[in-house]
Amino acid sequence: MKRCLLIVLLLFGNLSLQEIQARSYSSVYEFSSKFELDSLDAANPVVLDNLEVLGRVWGFVKYHHPAMADTTIHIDYELFDLLPRVTHAKPSERNHILSEWIESFGPYEVMDSVDYAETLSKVDHMIVNDFGWIQDTCRLGAVLSRQLTDLRRAVAKSNRYVWNTPITIQFYDDPFVEIGKRREYDARFRLLMLFRLWNVIDCYSPNRNITDRAWDEVLVEYIPRMIREKDRFALTYLELLSTLDDAHVRTPLNIIFGAKPVLGKGHIIDGHLFITDPMGG
Repeated sequence: MKRCLLIVLLLFGNLSLQEIQARSYSSVYEFSSKFELDSLDAANPVVLDNLEVLGRVWGFVKYHHPAMADTTIHIDYELFDLLPRVTHAKPSERNHILSEWIESFGPYEVMDSVDYAETLSKVDHMIVNDFGWIQDTCRLGAVLSRQLTDLRRAVAKSNRYVWNTPITIQFYDDPFVEIGKRREYDARFRLLMLFRLWNVIDCYSPNRNITDRAWDEVLVEYIPRMIREKDRFALTYLELLSTLDDAHVRTPLNIIFGAKPVLGKGHIIDGHLFITDPMGG
């Protein structure tokens, strides 16, 4: 397993957001919804490309847009609203939808390129990800690419989803009380959990570039798997975690065993689980 120490750069300045359009969310997002994808979608290159672009743009906005200081914004609900609109869209339509979505958060202050470069030169850190994909105008179109480039240099005071402490970087995600109590999740939640993990690593992990698998490839591989493998989602998610090559990573056991697991220790022998310590008390 490859290891090295890198440091992630966070740039936070003064918030200058002038206006955020009022957000309207459904009061309840049911776990069993009408939004589901099938095996044909999992093999459709247009759908897969749309979902990859959506996942990247959604995560980039989550961690870069100054509007994310506003606690009334629920970034996961924003994704839920975008998924049915973007998934089967033509590329130009997809880019337009995402561009309008970014625009809906209102204006903000952007560092000019000279000041931005000077700021970076004064910081004794290393940026793990250069986010070169936001410059791909052939894929994103000129308008969306420019918006993302501006967001890279956005001046922001705070972000409700990530903040610095004297010791480490801490992250927050809006909770869903039903997660962990159910074994089945519709496509929105399966993709949400993929996009959450992938983007936090993409934006902040010091080990992003030294995992055994290229991190960009992980997103491409797991989007169709999240579509196809809904009946074994928990195991698929555990495989996703294993791509981090980090023994510190763990997930709650109830995502596999439900809300009331039986405590015990066991061993896998010849493909069979044997309970060696029931810990029943």
